[in-house]
Amino acid sequence: MRPTCRVVAIRLPGVDDITDLSPRLAGHASTCLRCQAEAARYRSLSRRLGALEDVSYEAPEGFVAAVMDRLSQPLTDVVALRNRLIPSPAAVAAATGAAVVAIVVLRRLQAPV
Repeated sequence: MRPTCRVVAIRLPGVDDITDLSPRLAGHASTCLRCQAEAARYRSLSRRLGALEDVSYEAPEGFVAAVMDRLSQPLTDVVALRNRLIPSPAAVAAATGAAVVAIVVLRRLQAPV
């Protein structure tokens, strides 16, 4: 993929047509089959999205109130989970100390070569 094609590919989602690109990019895209195919895919996607039905659903009884109630509660579950997953500095220090002691003991147990 040529550098200009990459720039066109980045800019295509934000425009309706190749002609909406800068003159340099529009000139390239009008002669490049790869860029034209990419533009055609975006036009097809835009048509399909436009054809989608605008459907909305009502929330079940009490759903909104339950969500709002949950959002107003403190995040104690998150804090408890974080405390379980992230070790305290004392736990890290103890584990590091134990690892150092284990390394020293293992080195002393090894026979000198």
